[in-house]
Amino acid sequence: MRTTFHHPHGYHAARSEQDVEARLAAVLDRFQDAITSVHVTMEDLNGQKGGVDKSCKLELHGSFETVVVTATHEHILGAVDAAVAQFGRVKLTGWIAW
Repeated sequence: MRTTFHHPHGYHAARSEQDVEARLAAVLDRFQDAITSVHVTMEDLNGQKGGVDKSCKLELHGSFETVVVTATHEHILGAVDAAVAQFGRVKLTGWIAW
């Protein structure tokens, strides 16, 4: 499974990339043969204003229809955790031929 990252507006959190990859591996390991790539977009939606403005969008590609989930949180890793948790709840088993 290949993971790519996109950081609009210069927002970059290298440590977050490692955390995202570890979290994705833990949740999606059982689907590794069917998943070809995951595209991750992390951004701060309103700059220095603060609040619930960190966004994480995950796009899962493979031998099934593309799945996209987005989550926001006060902290980027909170947004990552929420998006990864959504992936964990997606019913991929209907789309993947075993």
